[in-house]
Amino acid sequence: DIPPYSQFLNLIEYSFHWIKAYVQSKEPLNWEALVSEIRNAITSAIYHPKMETLFQ
Repeated sequence: DIPPYSQFLNLIEYSFHWIKAYVQSKEPLNWEALVSEIRNAITSAIYHPKMETLFQ
């Protein structure tokens, strides 16, 4: 049986989780660094092989 809700079956939830983990691993120290790391995370997510297979 498939659960009524699972974040791992929802692609946008999975993507946000991946981006959040990426940004947290960089430990930005201020607002500008945070924005920069979010941009980097989104760019990395777009070209990440696992993400490419999820969004076909």
